[in-house]
Amino acid sequence: MRAAFEPSAPRDLLRGFAALLVAAAVVISVLFGTGVYVIYRSEMIRDAEVLATSVAEALLAQERDLLLAPAEPGVVAVRLAEEHFAAFDRRMRRYLQPFGIYKIKIYDAGSLIVYSTDVPLIGRADPDNPLLRQVLAGGATLSEIKRRGQVADLGGGVRFDVDVVETYLPIRHESRVIGSFEVYLDLGRQYEQLGSSVALSVVVGVLIVLVAFAVLFAFARYGAARYALVLSEFAHRDATDQLTGALNHHVLLEKTEELRGRLGDGEGQRGTVCLALIEVDQFPALVDAAAPVTVDEALRGVSGAIREQMRDDELLGRHRGGTFLAVLARSDLSDAVLFGERIRRAVSNTTTPGGGRSVTASVGITRCLPDDDVATAVRRAEDALRRAKSDGRDCVRAV
Repeated sequence: MRAAFEPSAPRDLLRGFAALLVAAAVVISVLFGTGVYVIYRSEMIRDAEVLATSVAEALLAQERDLLLAPAEPGVVAVRLAEEHFAAFDRRMRRYLQPFGIYKIKIYDAGSLIVYSTDVPLIGRADPDNPLLRQVLAGGATLSEIKRRGQVADLGGGVRFDVDVVETYLPIRHESRVIGSFEVYLDLGRQYEQLGSSVALSVVVGVLIVLVAFAVLFAFARYGAARYALVLSEFAHRDATDQLTGALNHHVLLEKTEELRGRLGDGEGQRGTVCLALIEVDQFPALVDAAAPVTVDEALRGVSGAIREQMRDDELLGRHRGGTFLAVLARSDLSDAVLFGERIRRAVSNTTTPGGGRSVTASVGITRCLPDDDVATAVRRAEDALRRAKSDGRDCVRAV
């Protein structure tokens, strides 16, 4: 749960959201492309059925007298007399070729092929054809797409790996199904159009998705930036004392270890720093004598006076009450003592608001060697501070 409040959380959330958007875009594109393909393919089959139906109805209307003949008294069947075959076949080839139809079969009610542009098939029966059985039994128009390894077109040419729609249409006399057309429609050109249409639709769909997701990502990025700003404010409040702006004690200890690491030899050996413990003299008495606002202003003034004497790479934290701990990026104790004197003089120039009593400070100085624990060094600084207080306050002592 705490990970959601880490400074890197907004960036991690934004990266996760971007990855989710990419994955969603891929899934949507695949599903969209599949859906468009299925829809276009269904429309292609429907158009093929409409064309096959129109051709078959026109053909039957034109050739009804040749194709429908009495089989017995009162019964009409699908027939084609041998003497009419040659002329009928020429008309069929001339009539069907412009429609992209490369083969047609005409069945009687017993699944026998009465006529076909593929002449060797004439006279054969196809009782095991499931679509043909359904059409002859129920009178519905049925279609399916098949890939043929080799087909002969109406002009006598041979083509390989052809996608065709095979459409079965009932032949009716009055209300009875007496036969069926089987129309083979070449889908080569339609499949080329299908591929380009699907590709174009997917490109347009992907562009729309990308634009929509770009807008979403922009909003998410703005939200992440606001979230990062809020986290930064919370982190700053957690790290610093709200009254004086100095680091809180636990943050100061962490950053002190980081500073010692930077000052080390680069091989794990920590560097030496000096600690200055600065306490406002008679702070409890100041609290009792002055208004809370006055005490707060005095502490801010002391904090500001200390910070003005410090380098940018040095640390200042609030130790407790009226006590501050300065971590100095310098290893020479005498240099740290001079720093303490400058602090003492700067603080002595601080007064409480309204021209009230002046403020003084006692300073305890010590070194924190590479092998030292920071807490141990702080206790030595406290010893030095107690010595300064016992020597009359408003002075600097070092151990």
